[in-house]
Amino acid sequence: MHEPYKMIVLKDLKIAKNEIEKIINIIQERPFCEDIFSHIETVRKSIIRLNINLLDQYIENHIRDGYIKDSNKERFEEITAIIKKYSQ
Repeated sequence: MHEPYKMIVLKDLKIAKNEIEKIINIIQERPFCEDIFSHIETVRKSIIRLNINLLDQYIENHIRDGYIKDSNKERFEEITAIIKKYSQ
C-alpha cells in the first residue's frame, strides 16, 4: 500500500477505534445517554471512508496500473468517482 493511502487508512482506523472505546465506556460506566449515537455515527463515517480509500487503492494497484491503457484513464477516473459518490 502506498504511504499516503496507508496514513489515511490508519487515521480512519484510529478514529473508529477511539470512538468504539468511547461507546464501550458509555455502556460499561454510565447510564445510557444519547452521546452514544454520535459516537456510532462517527464510527460509521470512518468505516465508510476506510472502505472507499481501500477500494480506491485496490483499483489503482490491481486494475488501473495493470490493465488500463493511458487512453482510458479518464474513463477510469469517471468510474471511480461514481463508485465513491454512491458508496457514501
